[in-house]
Amino acid sequence: MAASPSVADASWNLVSTLREGLRRQPGAPAVIHIGGAISHRQLWAAVDTLAARLRAEGCVPGEVVGVSLPQAPLHLAFLLALAQVGAVTVTLHPMLPQAWRQKAARSFGVARVALQDPQMALPGLPVFRLDDVTVDDRTASAPGPVAAVLPEALCRIAFSSGTSGDPKGMAMSHRLLALRVQHNSDAQAGNSRLLPMDINFGAGLIPALVTLSVGGAVLFPAGMEIGALCETALVLGATHWDIAPAQGESLAALITTDGPRLPSLLALRVFGGHIAPRLQELLRRRITPQITTAYGTTETGFLSLADAQTLARHPDSVGRIPPWAEVQVVDTGNRPLPPGQQGRLRLRAEGMVSGYWHDPEATARRFQDGWYVPGDLGRVDAEGLLYIAGREDDVLNVGGLKVNPDEVEAALCAHAAVVEAGAFAHVLADGREILAAALVLGSGGTLDAVQAHARTALGPFAPAAYVLARQLPRTPSGKLQRHRLAELISPAGTPAS
Repeated sequence: MAASPSVADASWNLVSTLREGLRRQPGAPAVIHIGGAISHRQLWAAVDTLAARLRAEGCVPGEVVGVSLPQAPLHLAFLLALAQVGAVTVTLHPMLPQAWRQKAARSFGVARVALQDPQMALPGLPVFRLDDVTVDDRTASAPGPVAAVLPEALCRIAFSSGTSGDPKGMAMSHRLLALRVQHNSDAQAGNSRLLPMDINFGAGLIPALVTLSVGGAVLFPAGMEIGALCETALVLGATHWDIAPAQGESLAALITTDGPRLPSLLALRVFGGHIAPRLQELLRRRITPQITTAYGTTETGFLSLADAQTLARHPDSVGRIPPWAEVQVVDTGNRPLPPGQQGRLRLRAEGMVSGYWHDPEATARRFQDGWYVPGDLGRVDAEGLLYIAGREDDVLNVGGLKVNPDEVEAALCAHAAVVEAGAFAHVLADGREILAAALVLGSGGTLDAVQAHARTALGPFAPAAYVLARQLPRTPSGKLQRHRLAELISPAGTPAS
């Protein structure tokens, strides 16, 4: 893949790198959905058409455009068109409330909103309508002009996962995004068929861009429910499927017989944290033995990868740190700790952002002396493998006990009946604070059995109260919103509807 340019090179654009797949395999599929396939030539023709329409409507380099589109080929093509004209993308996820989208649009200077669904319109902002646009036109025009930008020019404002409140914005340049694509380009080949996560987020978008750059195909499902995703992977022959840990639990609950069910998969990649050994074994038996996992953040990109062989030997690990990244484990005084000792993590990598958009307080808290401090706890063993032990700010102080909720959740999820678990502190009517757990149980699972298991596995750290739920609150990227778990308990102490 073409290397990213130097800052001195002004005649460049992120799409110049991504069009490498067009040069390699112009007639090969670039996008596949249940209804058909679109070649690289056709996809880039659609990008050129969209870019021309943006210019005709007055979109200029540097203009900030909000994007409220579903997971579909048009969404991917439109993001490429925005980069091609030098505009800046801000994702205004359709799943988020209008008040949140309006606040984000105001905070990040959005000039107009691109949408298909009129309900996604925001008061006072012009709309770029895409309800009459298709990306499967069988004609292909000559390549359109690509806006020449400095590599450090802003391309995208990304958001953090928002697990503990409002997400924070991060400025991402053309060069930064190209570096992240370059770092991951060895993971796929020209015959790859990737079923990505939500491309509103970096964990979905970057692998999709990698796939295009190497000449592979991005798969789009009919829906984002686990059943629709599984059908897409099966019918369209996915070679790579990226999911969040919670989706892994849902997948293991959906497919209840041994397989492997998806023999075409070269990698079922679980992004976003450690996979419980119990879940690893279920996915190996029922879906594919090629389970991998990765650790990273929106701020830094991916920082480690555990392949199937590594997970088989070290099931609690999230893998090795690549050459372009560095992970240090430090104590409370920021002094590096020896291998095997647990402490705070601090991270740095090529392609790391330098701070949060117009938020100096959050920037000072998380970006220190050239490092990004995510608030995660972990350790690196003598072999250089990284282990994540939860979040520092998630540690609960309940009745004088320091409780790591990740350890509680891992112990609960080790029981076969537990699909999902979330530990949290709950305040009783008399003011006492107790450790509670929200559970999603599988078919036939009983709370009594889980409670007995918890008492044996956790002893004094077993939850004192439980609430059953149909699902746990998560961000659109699939991360648990622990601060919302208490909402599942009604005033009467029963699960909220």
